[in-house]
Amino acid sequence: MKKASVIFSCIMMLVVLNACAPTDKEASSKQGIVTEQETSSTKSGVNSASESVYKPVDSVPKISYEALERINKKFTQVISSKIEEFKKSVEKYENHKSNFNLIEAIISGSVFNGYQIIDEETAFWITKQQKYLAEQLDSFSLVYSDTSSEGIQFVAIVQPSMSNSFKNYREAIGQLRGDEKEMGVLSEIGFEKPDHYFAVDILAKDLLDIHEQIEIMDMYLTVEGGKKVPYVKEKNESKGLEKILSTYNREVNASSLMKKNDWNLYLFKDPIFVPEMIVIEVKGMSEKTKKINLKRTAF
Repeated sequence: MKKASVIFSCIMMLVVLNACAPTDKEASSKQGIVTEQETSSTKSGVNSASESVYKPVDSVPKISYEALERINKKFTQVISSKIEEFKKSVEKYENHKSNFNLIEAIISGSVFNGYQIIDEETAFWITKQQKYLAEQLDSFSLVYSDTSSEGIQFVAIVQPSMSNSFKNYREAIGQLRGDEKEMGVLSEIGFEKPDHYFAVDILAKDLLDIHEQIEIMDMYLTVEGGKKVPYVKEKNESKGLEKILSTYNREVNASSLMKKNDWNLYLFKDPIFVPEMIVIEVKGMSEKTKKINLKRTAF
């Protein structure tokens, strides 16, 4: 059986830190370096900690190490419930094959893009279901999603560029956003002259409930040919755009801070047909930038 795994990079980083840490004998000979042994525990097939966890040495920033431990601990607390949620969403789609149920299941499965499942059987099942759902999705979907290794899940609704997207997904997008006028506002922004911005509505969910804020270091769309289209960082005060936003009671987020557990409307500079990916670079808890690639499916 071909091994399948969904990578949880935080755990891998812990392994690297442990591998680089000194042995007990070496530590005892260096002042200020202390080792701490912790036994590992396995719950629902998830490895909750490394077998040997060391306190940071001079070469490892303390804030990075503590952040990784905290993320790992929170991960083990939620992973079982996320697996159950994914199972239920797949069953819901199989019982009623609507576009909304399909999108909901794909989003639920994207949670595992940032996690590593130690239990090989569970990992194989998740990967199999992700592939199955990807095969059911047509090319007109407007929803992109992915999850960072620090437990931030991004769900994005992009501006419709084709009539079939508007026709086939209008109801599903309205359900997902909780606003039946979602497709209307995104479309009108795209047609507004002279700017013709490309509008993207992004939900940023803190799945682990550990982030005080979500700060963007960079964000752009990738299109065919490798071109990068950046988001607009200045507030646009054109009367046409203001009228659209006022009509739909919306506002554009042009700052580097995303509203957590809420939707954020961003504009991108050039008109685009269909973006390949939405790339979001977020400031991590370990002070390092985390790059998340939002796609329509995991495959």
